[in-house]
Amino acid sequence: MLSWLCKCVTAWSSGICDTDGCNLNFLLKWAWHRAQVLKENADRLAVSLFDYSGVVLDGNSQQLVNHCLKQIRNLSALFKFVIDKYLGFVLDPDEILSQFECLEVAYIYLEVLHWFQNVGLLPECALSNYPKVDEFDRIYAPYPVDDLVKYYSKRRTELNSCSMKKFGAKESLLFIDNLIEKECGAHHLQKQWEDDGGSGIYPPLSLQALMRSYLVENIKIKFKHHVVTYFLLDLVLTLQDKRYQSTIAHLIKFPSVFHLSPSSIKIIQSFWQIDHGNFEEGIRQLLDPIISSTDLKEWHHRLVLKTLLAQEQYNFALFYLQARRPAVTDLNDLCTIISLYIANNMVDEAFHFQRRHHHTDVSLKLLQHFFKECDKSGNIESILFLPLWPEEEEAFMKYLTDVNHSQRSYIQILYYTQRSRYVEAMKVNDSTNLVQFQNKGLQGKQLITDQDRIMNHLECISNPLSKTILDECKKFDVNTKRGTACTPLSVFVHNSEERIKYKSSLIEAALIKSREIWSIPTVNKKAIKNNDDIPFLCKLKAVLSPPKILSPMIDPRLKDSREESAEPPLKRFKPSSRLCSVHAFTRYF
Repeated sequence: MLSWLCKCVTAWSSGICDTDGCNLNFLLKWAWHRAQVLKENADRLAVSLFDYSGVVLDGNSQQLVNHCLKQIRNLSALFKFVIDKYLGFVLDPDEILSQFECLEVAYIYLEVLHWFQNVGLLPECALSNYPKVDEFDRIYAPYPVDDLVKYYSKRRTELNSCSMKKFGAKESLLFIDNLIEKECGAHHLQKQWEDDGGSGIYPPLSLQALMRSYLVENIKIKFKHHVVTYFLLDLVLTLQDKRYQSTIAHLIKFPSVFHLSPSSIKIIQSFWQIDHGNFEEGIRQLLDPIISSTDLKEWHHRLVLKTLLAQEQYNFALFYLQARRPAVTDLNDLCTIISLYIANNMVDEAFHFQRRHHHTDVSLKLLQHFFKECDKSGNIESILFLPLWPEEEEAFMKYLTDVNHSQRSYIQILYYTQRSRYVEAMKVNDSTNLVQFQNKGLQGKQLITDQDRIMNHLECISNPLSKTILDECKKFDVNTKRGTACTPLSVFVHNSEERIKYKSSLIEAALIKSREIWSIPTVNKKAIKNNDDIPFLCKLKAVLSPPKILSPMIDPRLKDSREESAEPPLKRFKPSSRLCSVHAFTRYF
């Protein structure tokens, strides 16, 4: 029948039968009307499968349903043939495309309905009627909707609490919720389940609501199969009784019957394991080589990392990140990776990860998130050992001020003293206006803080010249910012693998020997503007020597060419005795 209809399409598309009223548009109109009649007949026959009467379709009704299914499948193939070869010969191509999509949906719906009936899930009835056996000794499996609703309600509450604690906001961390939101048009499917009497979220209230998901428009068929596959995994988990073993054996074959790829099947199974708390098995399946990297989308990677991070499964999350190495560009995903590194005490990796995105628009936000996560995890002092750039140092000091950190001054003093910036350290110490407890006796010494000990120790170990410089700088408004310096004509690029040799002892000895050149300011003290006014801290300045006046090498006097060419006469050598030379020498004195 289908081949004959295709021949009619080929013959009538040329218009040779238009005078008889036989054209391509007439044929397609008849096919669409026929499909509507078949769908109505199938729905009427399937009423007893969803009315909780428990009435099983007899053999005649099943044959009629199968007949409707096959004819709708043939009509769908006819529309596909027209679209592939003769779409340009129809009056309204868009309408034909829309009708073809509807036929595909109706055909898949009836096919899944027929499969559910064969494996023993339909007809649907009350739980009190189970276990139920038909005349062929086939056991029908129940749908314990109350148990699933209770479990997922509790699970969502736990994950929302973990998300609020870790990320400061409630985020859906269940795979099935994200699948419905990202791939199934969220509001379309939720509205369908609400119309069927449910809450609009997974799991659906009945098998009929699940089946009607196939009739929702603007959702790809494969994602509808993904939802049903996830549902069947939950159903298999609830059917632990031995008498349902044969039914379970058929349920797990659903993905292969409806031609889901092995990669998609493995992804659904792995996320189902993670949703139920089996993290090790879920990660093992997610890293299976059978999973294609093209099937793992960006929201898959985001969901895995956030779910594991929120539930404090830091090792599994880090293992997945290092194994899959997903391409991350979104700000929230970058922040998640930074949080993951810090949660695993990998502060250096987190710091260099955010620095790799230094030239992006979100660099400052990443840096602030890095400081926040270090502070939250108690690793704020680890930042002191990092080689911060000037802008990073400024952001760090700004963060301590903005959050009003309880140890702000202590951290700042540690930061400055580690970098030998003692003037800034003393300035921060003076700005705190701390009481000098060391002068208050034994009770005062017990109240001395670590900050006081650092400053006291700094004063004890500093040499006399450094003490003098620090004491004098404290009297003035010292601005120790670096001035503008000339760019050298050449620089020496240090190899990062070479160890730097310091000359601190030599510099210290030079400072001690040169303390005499420090001149104490007079009564009219002027504020020291910058380091250029302090000996040994100022920049080196080249002193240019005065230009030399060179004598001319060329005599400007004109000479006759004959004079220049004439050679002077040779002087005659006059011999003299040694005695004459001695008399001449004594005569000179």
